[in-house]
Amino acid sequence: MEVSTLDYLLGIGGLLAQVISLIFLLAFFFKDRRQSYAWPDKFLFLAGAFGLWASFFISLFGTILTFYYSEVLGVLPCGLCWLQRAFLYPQVILFGIALWKGGGEEKRIADYAIGLSLAGASVALYHHYLQMGGSKLAPCISSLISDCSTPTMMEFGYITYPLLSFLSFILIILFMIGVKSNQEKQ
Repeated sequence: MEVSTLDYLLGIGGLLAQVISLIFLLAFFFKDRRQSYAWPDKFLFLAGAFGLWASFFISLFGTILTFYYSEVLGVLPCGLCWLQRAFLYPQVILFGIALWKGGGEEKRIADYAIGLSLAGASVALYHHYLQMGGSKLAPCISSLISDCSTPTMMEFGYITYPLLSFLSFILIILFMIGVKSNQEKQ
C-alpha cells in the first residue's frame, strides 16, 4: 500500500475517532443520573463493557502502524514520536494481560492505562502544536533523526501523526473511564 493511500485512510480514521470522542463527551454531559437506559447511559455502559477490548485494539493497531511506517515504509520517527511510542507500547501488554486474566483486574489496569495515556496525549498534543506552526517551548529530543516540527503527514489540512496519536490516547482514556464506571456500578 502506498504511503499516501494509508495516510488518507488514517485521516478518515482520525475523523471517526473525533466523532467517537465527541459522542463520549456528549454522553458524559447529558448523562442523567435519575433516568436510566437513556442513550447516554446505554452508550457509556457499552463503551465500558467493551472498553478493554477496544483499548487493546487501539493500542495494538497503533503499535503495528508505527512499526510499519518506520520499518517497512522508512518514515523516520523524531524524538517526540519515540516518546509517544514509549507511552503506547506498554499498554498493549497491559491490556493483553487484563484480557487474558479476565476478572477484576480491569479497574487497576484502567488506572495505569489512564496515567500512561495522559502522559502520551500531552506529548502528542505538544507535538501536533509544533507541527501546526507553534513555537518551540522545549527542544526536540534527538532532532538529528527527524525534525519534530515538520509534519510527515497532513490530511484534511490538520490531521497529522501526532494528532492521530493524541486521539488514540484520548479514546483509550475515555474507554477506561467507561470501564471504571461499569466496575463501580457492579
